[in-house]
Amino acid sequence: MTEPTTPATQCAEFVPDAPRAPGLCATCGDARSWHQHALAQWSPEREAGIRQRENAATSGPWHVETHAPTLSRLVVSEDNTLVIDFGYVGNRTQDDAEFVAHAPEDISALLAELDKARTERDELRAALDRARTARRRVSSALVAVAPLLDQPYPDDPRWTPWTRFVRPAMAELREALTPVPLCGRTQGVSGKTYPPCARPAGHREAYCRSGDGGALFLAAAQAEEDAS
Repeated sequence: MTEPTTPATQCAEFVPDAPRAPGLCATCGDARSWHQHALAQWSPEREAGIRQRENAATSGPWHVETHAPTLSRLVVSEDNTLVIDFGYVGNRTQDDAEFVAHAPEDISALLAELDKARTERDELRAALDRARTARRRVSSALVAVAPLLDQPYPDDPRWTPWTRFVRPAMAELREALTPVPLCGRTQGVSGKTYPPCARPAGHREAYCRSGDGGALFLAAAQAEEDAS
């Protein structure tokens, strides 16, 4: 059986919605809001290229100038080693020139913010791991004092410290510390194996998305469910 697999970049252009599933792409079954931006998918290779280009470019700051004798609009580096001519000032390229002139500082700021966000993400993941460890220790400690927590309140025997306070609090803590389950399917209908699907478990999209973002594939289990 030929597997209807779709590279992520194939759906970058508009694809009409499937009549059977409004809002989903007829080619890949993905949401239009995602596949319209498929070409913009981030990858380590793309990031490395951006950083390499940033480091190799003429040092900023850059600014916009108007060359009076020729009425040309220019983007010029501070040391004048870079001169980009946007042509006649009447050609409405002011916004383009401003965009290019601010590119060095804007890209540097965005990359710095990306590095900061990654650091914060790693710190939060470490904190989450510590919290999960602490929850397990608290659970063990509660088992040790369970007989005391199961004693009914004298003024209201329907309740115990365990049922009124501890059990609800532990349930909330467990829910807060439980990762969102992922689909995780890897087997396509053709038998080909992909990186585990990174969509949430039970996702509504017809196609699974490989964890590396490289392919959209119809999972064997999903095909069986659709046929049933």
